[in-house]
Amino acid sequence: MRRTPLADAISLSDADVESLRRQVGRTIPLKGWHEAATADAIWHFAAAVGDDNPLWFDREHAGKTRWGGLVAPPTYFYTCERGLPTPLDEDLTEIRDDLLPNVPSVWIRSSWKWQRLLRVGERVRSTWELAGIRVVTGRSRQPSVHQIEQFTHRDAGGEIIAEEIRDILRRPAVAESITPDALAPRRLSASETAAIAERYALEAGRRERNQNLCWEDVDVGTSLGPITKGPLTLMNLVSWLLGWGSPMAYSNRLLWEYLQAHPSAAVLDQSLGVLEPREARHLVPDLAREVGFLGGYDFGAQRITWIVHLLTDFAGANGFVSDVDVKLRRPNVVGSVALIQGHIAGKELSGDVACVNCAITVVNESDEVLADSTATVILPRKEARAQ
Repeated sequence: MRRTPLADAISLSDADVESLRRQVGRTIPLKGWHEAATADAIWHFAAAVGDDNPLWFDREHAGKTRWGGLVAPPTYFYTCERGLPTPLDEDLTEIRDDLLPNVPSVWIRSSWKWQRLLRVGERVRSTWELAGIRVVTGRSRQPSVHQIEQFTHRDAGGEIIAEEIRDILRRPAVAESITPDALAPRRLSASETAAIAERYALEAGRRERNQNLCWEDVDVGTSLGPITKGPLTLMNLVSWLLGWGSPMAYSNRLLWEYLQAHPSAAVLDQSLGVLEPREARHLVPDLAREVGFLGGYDFGAQRITWIVHLLTDFAGANGFVSDVDVKLRRPNVVGSVALIQGHIAGKELSGDVACVNCAITVVNESDEVLADSTATVILPRKEARAQ
């Protein structure tokens, strides 16, 4: 099979755009890596994030909270949309990328809204919809398409638990602002490693102090975090995939058959002369170079989940992250450290709902912004707890 190199990928034609536009409104069911929130699945996802909040694994602790038992981290729903189809399943996973074969995709924004947390034992039904497209022309005068996708996650009774609006930029070329030299892997010094260890040592204690946090305890301007992720390594990326899941995690003959059926998912590893699924670009340096990096790099959902980890640490045992809007600015690369931090931007009462507005930023060791976000956390009122 001959693959078109990304650098030589065809430009988007008017016919391509119209073909995509005709798919707007199309909805498909998704097979999940996990279709239920078992205790094991919840913990595997949390461990892949590096999040040891006892709500995710300690039945006794979780049973004493408003949730009444184990719950899943808010972005656990990412695992409900990336299943590995069996030979008996109708494989609809790759339809999203087959809409524009050979045109790279860049995840640039996600807006989540949660109605509640997912409880242990619940089953999830997830769907994907192409909600819209927006065509833009950049400095190169080549058109790009914003592919607006909606993911909806329902419980067994059909009630919506969570929704995500995702903005995927489809363009023929790598972003001009990202250069390989700027993203070269680096070696950490002994002092940097010691600083990471010191920050790690503070994280659990900060979360524990927020266990019984109420709206009245919060002041505008108060700092949130930081929490540290990294340094990003190959094992870190593999751990994330084990928790998140992958529709491309076949091997041997099953992988060969999958790539034959989905050529847009295949990339050629020139050093080995073999086809790999495109997710290998995050792990294999030679494949990463094809999209402008000198080494592996993180996943968009991974960075978004890091932000939500900070928010759930802040929310305590009885708070609730109700929404988050994340703009993904640039990837985190292997060898780099991400610092997730923020502040309380405002607080308000909306009827009986006590809201805290948060602003979160993800930066690397060079203070380059990897992502920024706004979010709302709902906290209990002291007067309500006293009743």
